[in-house]
Amino acid sequence: MDIRILGLLVLVLLFSGCGGASTLNTQTGNEDTHKSLNNSPTITVEMTMLNLPEQLEFNRFGTQAGQLEYHWGMSLDVNDDGIVNAGDLRIALFHYKLENDAALLAAPTYARAALFEHLSNGGYAVVLDVIPVSSQSENTLRLTLSKSAHTSLENLPPTTRVYFSTEGMTDSGDRYADFYPAEETYAEMSADGRFEDEIDPRSLNSEAMKKFLGLEIDDSAAQLDMVSMRVTIEEQTLR
Repeated sequence: MDIRILGLLVLVLLFSGCGGASTLNTQTGNEDTHKSLNNSPTITVEMTMLNLPEQLEFNRFGTQAGQLEYHWGMSLDVNDDGIVNAGDLRIALFHYKLENDAALLAAPTYARAALFEHLSNGGYAVVLDVIPVSSQSENTLRLTLSKSAHTSLENLPPTTRVYFSTEGMTDSGDRYADFYPAEETYAEMSADGRFEDEIDPRSLNSEAMKKFLGLEIDDSAAQLDMVSMRVTIEEQTLR
């Protein structure tokens, strides 16, 4: 697990009408299945955090307008070159605090579920007409998307390389990010689609680990701290 608190980390997200997640997701989950699930094979990613409450605080006082507050996601090596680069796709939940957004408590799935395309400048573009289905079970977030939602996904094999990352703001106003297996690096698909962090993240709560890393880690970072992940990429069934 690669973890860090970042003072300045630029994440470029390019999309039209970057409206808040409230226009897309409910507090109990995203039930809008438009171009998501239509009885075709699916891609499902489950990301288990160290501690993911049933409700998170959105638009916190310490988060500035325009800042990325939460982001959980997985990238797929759709061009099969082993590099996180332009043309690859990413399934994610994210939330930006916008100007005049009021603070509120809501489920993590209040964040906007989206399919991103990686761009050559290192940013992402949202595929606007594709909405993954999101849900939460205890500390685990699940995102499911139909392979028919994008042409690059239709023939994606179950052995596709994957890259997991989270990013956001802690309650104290620090930026926190977690990467697996390392920043902007793909992992070979495991035999069962499961991935575990190499370092027990619970050790981050110890003063010794904090001192070793040179960090003062806000407890709220646990909601962005990955513990384990699971990916299922279904194959097309011949009829």
